[in-house]
Amino acid sequence: MRDLTEKMSQLTTHQARTYELIENLDNRQTQLTNQQQQMIEIQKQSARQQEQLTEILKKLSEN
Repeated sequence: MRDLTEKMSQLTTHQARTYELIENLDNRQTQLTNQQQQMIEIQKQSARQQEQLTEILKKLSEN
């Protein structure tokens, strides 16, 4: 009976640790998603700036 109680205690400890790891993973996935969204916005902004620079260069070359 003592062995069973010890095993149950170990199982509870392992389950708690597993839930902590899953929660940590969820948090990291959320951070990654946010960082990816930021990168997409940076890429969009960079593309807009590149378009603006291209237009400026076209106008300069026409003059």
